[in-house]
Amino acid sequence: MTRLGVAAAKKLFLTAQPIDAGEMLRIGYLDEIVAHEDLMARAEALAATLAANAPLALAGLKRAINETAAGSLDLDSLRAIRALSSAPEDHAEGVRAWTAKRAPVFTGR
Repeated sequence: MTRLGVAAAKKLFLTAQPIDAGEMLRIGYLDEIVAHEDLMARAEALAATLAANAPLALAGLKRAINETAAGSLDLDSLRAIRALSSAPEDHAEGVRAWTAKRAPVFTGR
């Protein structure tokens, strides 16, 4: 519901009226609309983009976003997330890759 907002959620659930993809995109229920024939290519491209990032940093970001949405993010959570996300080898690889102007290869360590 936080993604839709209270007003849009009420309209959607209380009226039970079907809505099309364009309206779902407009109210924030969808991120994008992809043609059926392009769906697998788009999903694979998104997966490749995510896989190219540091896995522990992604896990930390997901946790921070989820806890923020739930209203439970506090200083202790932030410290735990930072500790989880600061994998020494991945951080060093990120710095090396940036310095060498190449794509990093993260290992989750």
